[in-house]
Amino acid sequence: MAKRVKAALKPQGLFIFDLNQVKKYDDLSDGSTDIVDDEDLFMVYEYDYSKENQVWEIRVNGFIKSGALYERFSEVHQEKQYEIEEVQSILTKEGFTIKAVWGIFTKKAPTDTCRRLLVVAEREA
Repeated sequence: MAKRVKAALKPQGLFIFDLNQVKKYDDLSDGSTDIVDDEDLFMVYEYDYSKENQVWEIRVNGFIKSGALYERFSEVHQEKQYEIEEVQSILTKEGFTIKAVWGIFTKKAPTDTCRRLLVVAEREA
């Protein structure tokens, strides 16, 4: 992926992305469920995390109000987890300079309780 991003960027272009922290998933029990119940929306999130493969799967089933009826939708998301050190190493090897790693939406160094990071990497000239 880093090779493709580098090819798409001009020299000194920025690659800015968010990264979930692996430790975030330790807090989620396998098979946990969340529900969102609003006036025009009802959603059920089901979570599973494979420590062996480091893949988090989120299954979303929901209903969105459309006129007098509700339309059903279903989605499945899978996220492969990487430690920040591994991501930094890959980017550096591909010719990026890490400009910043912040707690999401803070522009501050991440804390121990930070579950999501914002990474800013610059393509070298």
